[in-house]
Order: sequence, then structure tokens, then C-alpha cells
Amino acid sequence: MARIAQTTQLVNELAPQWAGFNLLAPTYEISARIAASLDPAINIMVGGHQAKAMPTETLTDPRFARCQALVLGEAETRVTRTVTA
Repeated sequence: MARIAQTTQLVNELAPQWAGFNLLAPTYEISARIAASLDPAINIMVGGHQAKAMPTETLTDPRFARCQALVLGEAETRVTRTVTA
């Protein structure tokens, strides 16, 4: 519990443009709790086995309501840079 709060606090303090989550069945709940606690200014990107196997369930999970990108496949080759307006 405390580590989730520490992680959320650290990410919020660093205020990155994006936070990415590699969703795996064993870590899905932890990732969802962190995502739900992030500052609304931080964009959320998800990928991984769980996101690929259950995209509808992932995108309709209220904890991922602010998800801006769901990556299917290897993110290293699909997400190479971020263009901002």
C-alpha cells in the first residue's frame, strides 16, 4: 500500500507528460491504482499482455478512464516520440 502511494507521489512530483504502464495479469491492479491517482495533467499510455488480451475491459476500467493511448505490440517500435501541440 505504502509503495503505491510513494510511487504515485513521485510520478506526480516529477510531472511527466506521459506515464506508461506495462499491464500484466499479476500487476494489473497495482497499475490501475497508480493510474487512477495520477495528476490529470499526466497522459496515460497502457500496453502489455493484459491490454492486448482484454482491450475493452482495460479501456472501460474507470481507473484507466484517462487513458490516451493503448499500444498493441512492441511499444519500442510503435511509440518513438511524442509530438505536442
